Amino acid sequence: MPGVMTENPGPRAVGPVPAARWVEFLALFAGLPLALVALAPGRPVLPALWIATGVIGAALALDRTFDRGVFAASRLRAAGWRRILVRWAVAAAALTGILVLAKPEYLLQLPRERPRIWALVMVLYPLLSVVPQAVVYRAFLFHRHGGLFPSPRARLAAAAVAFALAHVVFLNPWALAFTLVGGWLFAGTYVRTGSLWASAIEHALYGCFLMTIGWGRFFYHGSIATAEAWAGR
Repeated sequence: MPGVMTENPGPRAVGPVPAARWVEFLALFAGLPLALVALAPGRPVLPALWIATGVIGAALALDRTFDRGVFAASRLRAAGWRRILVRWAVAAAALTGILVLAKPEYLLQLPRERPRIWALVMVLYPLLSVVPQAVVYRAFLFHRHGGLFPSPRARLAAAAVAFALAHVVFLNPWALAFTLVGGWLFAGTYVRTGSLWASAIEHALYGCFLMTIGWGRFFYHGSIATAEAWAGR
């Protein structure tokens, strides 16, 4: 993504980074998801995300060095939406084509067969999944651990890998591949715009499309399972 890092360096860690910060980074973004796979395979993962977001949100609220401007509406308005939407449209076409070739039986399966669950997912997913992930994997990661990495591209790569590892709990390569690419895109938008909301809206666009077109079954133990529980199946 040429030019991403030159427009706005984005939020990053402040001050010297102690060696213990590496231990914290690896424990949170690698150890925790792997522990969930080992200890609670196949269980809904959103409760763990909500707990982590609550703790991390409180830590950011108490941290005077954290740039609260990432929540500013002015940054959201100036996010460069044409670029975001054109990229999303190209990706949506490619994802649809891949699904038609690889898993045509899944095409539009959720809205066709379970429209009530699909509607709930469209509402719940951005609120209960996307926003917490934006706080953890963009705001917190870049602020507290960005200084671990020597270059803007290294920071983006770290954010992408951490985001993908969070989805190892779904135990399939599709989820890891999609979230690795998505993690890079969403982190890049966050760095370029300095807006958490721009990154979250972009994330929601991709996620809602994946759930709608048919890829959502590969992310089952997240928002779809939560919507089913809320709807009483």
